[in-house]
Amino acid sequence: MSSPQGAPTRTAVEISASSDPAVTYRPDLDGLRALAVGLVVVYHVWFGRVSGGVDVFLLLSAYFLTASLLRRVDAGQGIRLLTVWTRRFWRLVPAAAATLGGVLVAAYFAFPPSMWQTIWSQTIASLFYVQNIELQRQSVDYYDRGSTIVSPLQHFWSLSIQGQVFLLWPVLILAVVAFARALRLSLRPVLVIVFATVVVVSFLYALRATSVDQQSAYFSMPARLWEFALGALAAVLVIRVRLPRAVAAVLGTAGVIGIVTCGLVLDAAASFPGVAALWPTVSAMAVIVAGAASPGAGFLRTLSRRSWRKAGAISYGLYLVHWPVLITWRQVEGVTSLDFVSGLGVISISVVLAFALHYGVERPLRSWRLIRGTGITLLALATTASLVVAPVLAWRGLEEQRSARLAALDDHPGAAAVDLSIPVAYTPGTLIPTGTMLSVEWASLEGRCADELRPASPLLLEQCFETRSSAQEPAPVMLVVGDSHAQQWMGAVLPGAVSHGYTVIALLRGGCSFAFGEAPVAPDGCAQWRTDAAEYIAEKRPDVVVMVGTRSFPDSPDERPLDGLEETVAAVQTTGARAIVIRDTPRFSKDMFACVEADGPAACARDRSRVLAEEDPLLRADLGDAMLIDLMGFFCPNDVCEPVIGNVAVYIDDNHPTLTYMTTLAPFMERALATHGLWN
Repeated sequence: MSSPQGAPTRTAVEISASSDPAVTYRPDLDGLRALAVGLVVVYHVWFGRVSGGVDVFLLLSAYFLTASLLRRVDAGQGIRLLTVWTRRFWRLVPAAAATLGGVLVAAYFAFPPSMWQTIWSQTIASLFYVQNIELQRQSVDYYDRGSTIVSPLQHFWSLSIQGQVFLLWPVLILAVVAFARALRLSLRPVLVIVFATVVVVSFLYALRATSVDQQSAYFSMPARLWEFALGALAAVLVIRVRLPRAVAAVLGTAGVIGIVTCGLVLDAAASFPGVAALWPTVSAMAVIVAGAASPGAGFLRTLSRRSWRKAGAISYGLYLVHWPVLITWRQVEGVTSLDFVSGLGVISISVVLAFALHYGVERPLRSWRLIRGTGITLLALATTASLVVAPVLAWRGLEEQRSARLAALDDHPGAAAVDLSIPVAYTPGTLIPTGTMLSVEWASLEGRCADELRPASPLLLEQCFETRSSAQEPAPVMLVVGDSHAQQWMGAVLPGAVSHGYTVIALLRGGCSFAFGEAPVAPDGCAQWRTDAAEYIAEKRPDVVVMVGTRSFPDSPDERPLDGLEETVAAVQTTGARAIVIRDTPRFSKDMFACVEADGPAACARDRSRVLAEEDPLLRADLGDAMLIDLMGFFCPNDVCEPVIGNVAVYIDDNHPTLTYMTTLAPFMERALATHGLWN
């Protein structure tokens, strides 16, 4: 890249000039970085496909870092870990922090409160380079609410992996240097063996992880490590390469063509970071090798031009800002894709912001004479981080206080509004729960199962909870068993059970209803969990077993009993337990809470006939003397399924009721169970 006068300068992933070709400033690689990020932006804005540009960017970052560290070793300067880390992150963090601050401002004005909790947690995760881990957690967490709105910080996953490698790589190279010196071995052959081993092991892991859970593998640092090791191999070996200029020209041009065509030819997001990622990374290797063997050969001359180098100078900033700009634009306009003109608008704004980041944040802070020495740099990093963390904590605290104030008001009767026909108008800004509190809207008990209630099965133990009766004599036991819907019904059942002296146990597993023949939403381990739950019931012999008995479908009246429900209930009854079987709530094709935020309750309501069967399907099943509970009148009063009842949001998402609404339903659940003689 270049300064305004054309002299080379350092960037977040660049190295200083040296006589060693492996670490000499490479203007073509500045251009290559610009090309890679440009492809990422274009494909994000218009095509929604993987371009391969991120893979090139990761490989280049490892190439530059490895070459820089080897230059220090060759010069006899050694690798001081804390110094290397602080310098590296001082180049990265200020621009990232500025971007995160901008996203927080955009979130307040452009995004609904139901997204704020996600943005808060991802802001902190992005700041501390663990966003990939946060996204992995969300991809495998059944209870994570998710959202129809894409996070404006999702792209920080790659920067987080890069940051993690920036911590790991100096340690790895330092260890290899110490090993080679101890055995008096030549350093570079040992490095080649180590990096080649990392390539092979990580690539094999990526293949395996991609086949098992591609979504999680996509954000996995171990599954991406081979791309960094490939770049490190290039830094070690490139000085050995000698090619005729014509061959270098063909190789370099072929590499550029490979990078450009990757996204055009491969629609392979589901194959990354496995075999498909070889296309862009091997293409980038070709460019690195060709440029080292014959600088400026073929198309590499174009990449070395001043315009490409200036684009390379802002590439880091462009990557930082383009995704938040794109997602904010889509949110404000209420669209999921952009036409050509809108896309140009997003790119133009992103380029302007990238220039502002580079010339207003990156360069001034990097050259600030006050920031010298490891201690001062650490202090500067901590100060910068605090400027992001403090607003997040303050904002979160204010929202928690607001939620508590709203919950204390007496104009949220919830289900009581249906029972008493109370006309409670929906008032925007007073709805409970607030969007920022949805993550705690799951029913829970006091603690984990212990002592005589503790299950022997590890599967059951994962989510076994209890609330013990305060009575001195042995208390009757109520067991709630099933998936996340059984968990939410627990919110309506628990108050009555506790008031009547029951000890309540919950055996839960997301996506795994308690019915032996029902196809699970989350099949992994479900069959064994059901078997273990049945054995637990037979062993512990609870007095009452509560389960959900029906399955509804999004915007469909095809409601039915769970497959295998009759056999499951019969097995429970043979233990002497009384079975309570509950008709489940409707499901919708959209996130009902987000719908209310965007359009208001009236636009989100659905006719009961569209989402539920006319008659309770449980009435058609042979369930013996089971207590059948149908409270759908509280979800669909006057034959309309409402997203807000009694100024309380009924749903967390497209199918799970809020704990707040279920709590207002508790008196009516207690009354329904009393009619079956449960409390006698």
